[in-house]
This record gives sequence, structure tokens and C-alpha cells, in this order.
Amino acid sequence: MGLLTKGSVVSFILEDKHHELLVPPNHIIVHDPLDELLRSCDFYIVRFEFDHTGVSQSDAEMRRLAEKYFGNLDDLCEVGVEIPEEGWEFLTDVRYIRYRREGFLADDYQHKYAFPQPLYYHQGFDAYRLASPDSCVANHRGFVHP
Repeated sequence: MGLLTKGSVVSFILEDKHHELLVPPNHIIVHDPLDELLRSCDFYIVRFEFDHTGVSQSDAEMRRLAEKYFGNLDDLCEVGVEIPEEGWEFLTDVRYIRYRREGFLADDYQHKYAFPQPLYYHQGFDAYRLASPDSCVANHRGFVHP
């Protein structure tokens, strides 16, 4: 079991569309596409620490998803993250997420949400949680719906 990194260099355009919230550069977007450890439509933007090159052999399904998202497993590495279970405070609603994606589709991306998404913050962990509805779609193409 594990989490998949969706990107880095993250920012949010707030609901009023005039303000951008910049996330510190030592943060990445992670989520659980298999809905095993965390809710699959919650996206966490958290600090990370480099662990080692390569990807764990323990979870074939997660390796398959990582390969589909990044194009191959050659340049991937594992990182350590801490995600708090409780203590989240509502911060604001966001209309867009901006992020840098790596892999065969490497580029800077922006996703406009169909409706504002709630963003939560955990001060003790300096972490953000973007909570999308259960009908969300985030796949090898990136953020798709809402």
C-alpha cells in the first residue's frame, strides 16, 4: 500500500479568482488512488523527505498506477510523508489548482474546478488537504473532475 505523487510546485487560485495561495516548494501533492489508506478524493499537499531511488516492489497495483501516470518507473523514487489524521481546519474554497507534473507528460498544469473545493490546513504539520466529492476523477491524465 502506498500513495501516489501527483505533482509539486503547488498553488491555488481562491474562489474570488484574484488571490493565489502559494504552497512552500518543499511540498508535494499525494493521494491514495486505491482508497486503502486515505479517502481517494482527498488530495494532500505535504512536506516530503527523499527516501531512496526506485519504487517499492511490495504493491503491484500501485506500481502499475505510478507507471501509467509517469510513463515508466525508471526515474522514480520513494519519499516519506506525514499526514495528520485529525486537527484539520477549514482555510478557504479554491477554484483552480496549479502544479508541476513530472514524467512523460511533464509540464505546468492548471485545473479549474466545476465548483469551489474546500481547502483545509493543519498548522502543526504545515499541510493542506483538498477535499473533493466522492465522484471526483483523478487518473493518469491528472485532475479530471470536478
